[in-house]
Amino acid sequence: MLRLVLNRIPQMLVVVIGCSILTFAVVNVLPGDIVHSILGEDYTEEAANQLREQLHLNDPLIVRYFRWLGESVTGDLGVSLLPPHVPVADLIGRSLLPTLELVILGQLFGLILGVLLAVISVASRNAIVDRVISGLALICSSVPGFVLGILLLGLLATQLHLVSPLGWVDPDTGGWGENLIHITFPSLVLGLFAFPLFLRVFRAELVEQLDREDYVTLAKLKGIPTRRVVFAHAVRNSSFGLMTILGVNTARLVGGVVVIEQIFSIPGMGSLITTSVVRHDAPSVMASVCIVAIFVVIANLLVDIAYALLDPRVRDAT
Repeated sequence: MLRLVLNRIPQMLVVVIGCSILTFAVVNVLPGDIVHSILGEDYTEEAANQLREQLHLNDPLIVRYFRWLGESVTGDLGVSLLPPHVPVADLIGRSLLPTLELVILGQLFGLILGVLLAVISVASRNAIVDRVISGLALICSSVPGFVLGILLLGLLATQLHLVSPLGWVDPDTGGWGENLIHITFPSLVLGLFAFPLFLRVFRAELVEQLDREDYVTLAKLKGIPTRRVVFAHAVRNSSFGLMTILGVNTARLVGGVVVIEQIFSIPGMGSLITTSVVRHDAPSVMASVCIVAIFVVIANLLVDIAYALLDPRVRDAT
């Protein structure tokens, strides 16, 4: 197991550094200027040059990148370039919890919904049920997340008043009960985006178990009902494929979080990155994207570790 972790660490570092380089390049080629964001519409060229010098914006790009990298390695994420110049670590600290809640609950809802519908589809052996479930998965995977979120928000919050349009309540002020009540609906919307992949993979695994495995054939010869075989044996033996999908879906959900946070006004990492990009706040963008990248690679590492613990063949191969 230790060998598995040690083998993954260099790959994780390459991914995070690659993300930082790509983010730094994109931030610096985007149209606009942080000087304009700070000074507003009316400023003199002298004031602009003085501010650029103060923020080291006249230094070569490679010098600025390695200065940021060196400071980040020591734990100094810098200070926001925009007034009131809040430390980036504080901005991330306030934004991390909403995003973690949204991703974890969205992953959980997507997993439960995908597994449940896959079992119903296979155990029922009903073509109509299977087509309805497949059609629902196709709709959720085809419709963009922002469209699905806006439609459900308009229907359930505006028209029927079943849920609150506010997607986040700080647990320090409103309590964890109110927090979970408000974050549940955005998480469910994110779960609808995530569940089709779980459904397709788990359904395929179940069908393979039921059609090709000898123990299923033997159980059928003994007269054991198909539903009992599915729930007692096939579900457990088909669950290994879900571990891989957990890692893949984490990266997909992080991308979907940016949209969901904007729709439900959740002050998470997605909102922080979006605001920082629009206002050309490079230190905030760089640190936020790298924190998200670290979160994704750690999630994938945990999936690999869990897979190795469950399957001795993977552990022996590493």
